[in-house]
Amino acid sequence: MNNKSQFHSGRAAEPLGQRQQRPLENAAPTRPQESVSAFSQALALHQAGRLAEAEKAYLQVLEAQPNHPDAPFAHNNRGAALKALRRFDEALASYDKATALKPDYADAFHNRANVLRELKRFDEALASYDKAIALRPAFVETFNNRGNLLWELKRFDEALASFDRASHEPADASFVRCRPLPATHRGGLSPDVADLAARRAAEKFSVPVQGDT
Repeated sequence: MNNKSQFHSGRAAEPLGQRQQRPLENAAPTRPQESVSAFSQALALHQAGRLAEAEKAYLQVLEAQPNHPDAPFAHNNRGAALKALRRFDEALASYDKATALKPDYADAFHNRANVLRELKRFDEALASYDKAIALRPAFVETFNNRGNLLWELKRFDEALASFDRASHEPADASFVRCRPLPATHRGGLSPDVADLAARRAAEKFSVPVQGDT
């Protein structure tokens, strides 16, 4: 499943997630020195794969400064750690807090959709992907993940349209490959759609890296 979380580190890429999608690097706003130190410690634990410790460290940052301007980023990163720990309900709650504090936070809506997908709340996941795209129309990873989910739901034409949008966005670096077309599904598609699907399965989609899935 392609559902790597987007997390904010300043410049370093998130070490978490699964295949098919690279992370984005999103710079957080400038922080006071104390907040930088605590947040940096949490990030270091996260990047080292010490996820349980990182989750606790993010929580400590949030408990100390719940109204800090960077609280949405800490909630987002905590959600990424919780998701990697497969604590999906808690991750969803963390992403909900991030989006409540920052309603234009496309990465958090993308991550929220990935968790909803894990929870098999597919309609809500699609709505959250759509919200991320509305906020960032060139969000390649979201189009890719949305396409994968639609494919799993056997909504093949919509999935291919989503993959097409991903393939037509500007490229910077990294690559995303769309899900190969299962042979058992090809007979259910019209010939032109099946041909398009076969081509998409062989293409690489470029993913912009900002400045991770």
